[in-house]
Amino acid sequence: MSDTSLWTKHRYLVLVGYIMNPMAELHASSHRSAHDVLRRHLVVGDLESVLDLVAQHFPGMPGDRTRRTNVEGARLYLRWAREQQHSVLNADERVARAYHDHLIAKHGDATTSIANRLSHVRTLYRALFQLGAITINPFEALRQANPDRIDRREIFEDDELQRLLQHATLEERALVLVGAHAGLATREVLSLTWTHVHLDRGWIDLGRVIPLTDDAAHALGNLAKRRGHGSLLPSDERVFDLADDTDLRRRLYRLCRGARVPYRPWRALRNTAAQKLLMATRNPRRTAKRLGLRGTPRASVRKLRET
Repeated sequence: MSDTSLWTKHRYLVLVGYIMNPMAELHASSHRSAHDVLRRHLVVGDLESVLDLVAQHFPGMPGDRTRRTNVEGARLYLRWAREQQHSVLNADERVARAYHDHLIAKHGDATTSIANRLSHVRTLYRALFQLGAITINPFEALRQANPDRIDRREIFEDDELQRLLQHATLEERALVLVGAHAGLATREVLSLTWTHVHLDRGWIDLGRVIPLTDDAAHALGNLAKRRGHGSLLPSDERVFDLADDTDLRRRLYRLCRGARVPYRPWRALRNTAAQKLLMATRNPRRTAKRLGLRGTPRASVRKLRET
C-alpha cells in the first residue's frame, strides 16, 4: 500500500472518529480550544454533545448511578440556562444565585434535593475547568449558602418580622401579616378573596372567624384602597396576586433575602402566629381551633408543621 493510500485511510479513520466520538473533537485541531468547541454546541443548543464531552470528567463509571445522576443534574441546569438565556461558559455568581433561587422556588423545603442539584452543577463546572473551558467555578461560592445550613428555627423573631415589614411592598406587607398575625395556611392565602375579608368587623371569614390585628387590618385596608375596592369589599377577586404555592415560596424567599432575614418557609409565619396566640391564651386547643386544626393539641402541633 502506497504512502498516499495510507495517508488517505488515516484521514478517513480520523474523520470517522471525529464524527462518532465527540471527545475526538477536542484533539482534532491544536488551535481549537475546548471553550470554542463547547461554545459552538451551546450556541446551537446541542446540550447532549456538551454532556458527552464533560461527562467523562464526572465521578463514577459510565452507566452507574453516580454518573447518571450527575449527568441528569447537569442537563437540568443547561436547559435552565438556555431557557433563561444565561451564558454557561461565562456564568458568574449572579447566575449561580439565580439558579439557586430557581431551585428553591421549585423544591421549596426539600433542602436535600436543592443541595444535590447544586452539587451536580459544581461537578459540571469542575469538568469544564479540567477541559480548560473556564477559569473559575461560579457555584463554589454557594457552598456557604447550602440550603442544609439554613437556620431551621420554625418561627420568625420579632426583629426579623419587623425587617420583613420594613422591606415589604404594600401587598407583601399584607401577605406577611396574614401569616404572622392571622395564621393563614398556604392554601388559605392562595384562595383568599376580598369577600372573605370583613374590615368593618375586623376579621376574615373562611368558614371559621379569624380575628385581625390592627396591623393586619390596616395592611389589608391599604391594599384594598390600592386595588380600588370600597369599604365593603364585595369583590370576589383574589387578595394576593399569587399563581400557586411555588409562587408564594418565591415571593417569601426574595423578601427574606432583600430584608437580610434567614429564609424560612411559609409555615414559619404561621407558627409565629400560633406561638403568639398560645402565649396569650395558654390554651393549646383554642390555638389549634383558631388555626383551623383538628385533633389533640399534640396532633395539631404535628399538623401545623406540615402546613
